[in-house]
Amino acid sequence: MLKISKLVDHGTLVLSQLPYKDQGYLSAARVAKKISLSPANVSKILKLMHQNNLVKSERGTHGGYALNQPPEKITAAHILIALEGPLAITQCISGKTTCIVEDTCSMSNGWKKINYIIQDALSTMTLQELKEKPIFFNLNNKH
Repeated sequence: MLKISKLVDHGTLVLSQLPYKDQGYLSAARVAKKISLSPANVSKILKLMHQNNLVKSERGTHGGYALNQPPEKITAAHILIALEGPLAITQCISGKTTCIVEDTCSMSNGWKKINYIIQDALSTMTLQELKEKPIFFNLNNKH
């Protein structure tokens, strides 16, 4: 089963709570309380998001974290890459390992195409869209 990790799922939830930088800041503890996650996990996520320039941090009594860009500019791909690294649905796509059947494999181009389609979908879905009510569609209805 191909699925988003708990870290990415929680990271998306954390980001969904943050204001845009011009609208103020929230502390990691306040975000954690709002979404019922541990403050340690929220802090870890926010640190990774900060390192990847998705959130801005401000020290002080009115400080905390805020989105570095508006939610309609942050994509699901940005979030996934910040927390997990580049998308690679198979070992041969990641480029980090040598597959023992790489020279004779006829499947890698197909997997690369699927990887590209998934990456493209993640790159077009924004945090704002993820926050909106879901639109249900039938995957079996191919028009």
